[in-house]
Amino acid sequence: MKRDVALMSNFLTLSRGMSRYNGGEYDGYVIVKLEWQITGNVVDADSKIVRERSGYCQIKSIGVDNGEETGFLTMTLLGGKMDDNAVVGTSIPTDVSDLAELSFAQEEVLVYLDAVQDTNPIHKGAGAIVPGGMVLATLQDKLSETIPWFKDANAKFTAQFLAPIDIGETFTIAQSKNGLCVYTKRLGECIRISKKC
Repeated sequence: MKRDVALMSNFLTLSRGMSRYNGGEYDGYVIVKLEWQITGNVVDADSKIVRERSGYCQIKSIGVDNGEETGFLTMTLLGGKMDDNAVVGTSIPTDVSDLAELSFAQEEVLVYLDAVQDTNPIHKGAGAIVPGGMVLATLQDKLSETIPWFKDANAKFTAQFLAPIDIGETFTIAQSKNGLCVYTKRLGECIRISKKC
């Protein structure tokens, strides 16, 4: 199934605002947490490093329209060598209601990477992983009508990344009593999404 990246415009613009940090220093880093809120149309975005130390970086992208802040996206990244034995995920949740199954082909990932100007090599080639922001943007696009709280302009959202999803791997989106989760049969729960009031 083809997905039009343009439909993810507000989240996509916030993600693209982080592109100024491409180019080597954070290559190989993985997202462990995202927090975001979108309160209006995001026409442009700029970002800054909030915290940084060896192997750790937190970047905040702020969206604007006509000089007014219309949203933010804060990304926490961890770097360093990751080995497959360190990736464990959690068990497949039992108290959930499955909503959809998806997977992303390398070609779809390349379109997304181009749109947000992401140059991290962990998303290309053999053993590549799906960008976490791509999963979240697609969820917002596909589920905002199914799950009303997911489009609440006054809410802040948090996504915890527990394990990476390989390109081409099928993942399931499910609703739980505490929010949404994304899981694979191979790793169990990979992403946990909740609404902060």
